[in-house]
Parts: sequence; C-alpha cells; structure tokens
Amino acid sequence: MKIIAFSAMAMLLGCLLGVRVWADANEQKAPRPVVITLRTGEKLRGDLVKVDDEVVEFTVRATPQAVRLDDVAAIEFPVAGQAGGSEQTVYEAKSPGVTKPVILYKEKARYTKEARESGVFGTVLLSVVFAADSRVTGIRVIRGLPQGLTESAIEAAQKIKFQPATKDGKPVNFRATLEFTFNPD
Repeated sequence: MKIIAFSAMAMLLGCLLGVRVWADANEQKAPRPVVITLRTGEKLRGDLVKVDDEVVEFTVRATPQAVRLDDVAAIEFPVAGQAGGSEQTVYEAKSPGVTKPVILYKEKARYTKEARESGVFGTVLLSVVFAADSRVTGIRVIRGLPQGLTESAIEAAQKIKFQPATKDGKPVNFRATLEFTFNPD
C-alpha cells in the first residue's frame, strides 16, 4: 500500500467527504510556541524545533535560532488562554531567584519480596516535577531496578508531601532528582 502526502486542504476535504486521507511522515507539524527564559532574565519567543542535551533550537519568523542549554533558566510552552503560560514553566536548581521545594514527608520505598529473594539492591533515580499545586508529577526514570523496585520508588515519590518552590513569592513547578536506595538488611 502506497502512502501519499496531501496538503492540509486535501485532508480537510477528505474529512468532509468521508474519505480517508493519509499524511506523509515528513509533513510539517503545526508550530509549537515556546518562551525561553535565559539566565540573564531575557525572554525569547518563537516556535520550538527541538531540545537536546546541549541546545534548544527554535525559529523566530521562520529564522532558525539556537541557544545553549547552559544559558537557559526556563522553557515555557504557552497554552491558549494563559498569559505567558507561566503554569507550564518548570524551573531547575540553577534557575535564578527560585527557592527549592521543602520536603516535609518522604516515605521509604518498599523493598519487594521478589527483589529481596533475588538479592537485587541498588539505587533508583527519578526525575520529578514538584508541582506548584503540591503534587509530584512528570516522573521520569533515570535509572531503574528490576523486581518491582522502580515501581516501588515511583509509588513512594507520589506520596511525598512538600512546600512548593517559589519565585517572587508565588509557587512554581520545579524539576529535581530523587534517589531511593534499596539494600538488603
């Protein structure tokens, strides 16, 4: 079966006529607006192209731009109807003017029976967002362990109680790394 690329107008016409129209994988996606705050406080606005471990690439009026990630304090994805999309901003430890969240309660992750019987031990590393609304969200596994230990660490992370990070006295989202160590005692 051959897949043929069509324009957005052809796709719309296909929908109206009830005909299935396939898009080519190389077809351009809708631009995703982005606001990049530099460590200097300057804000850059454009359409996101990509983010990797070294650079943020974006366009401003179809002109390609790039900023080193070391120079970035925050990346925001404005949502329609939100002024500047500040609820979407996630700050990090290096972000100027941001106080870190204060952990009030952190449950110890449960060492599973399977892991204990198999002699599995080590540390699970999770990247999490301490959200402005006092929830732990955006959990990503940096380094996991087998036998249910990664899942146990995620469950414990979701039960953390904390005071949110702040910027200018207002709660903000903050990304940090959590460690859960499992040792057979």
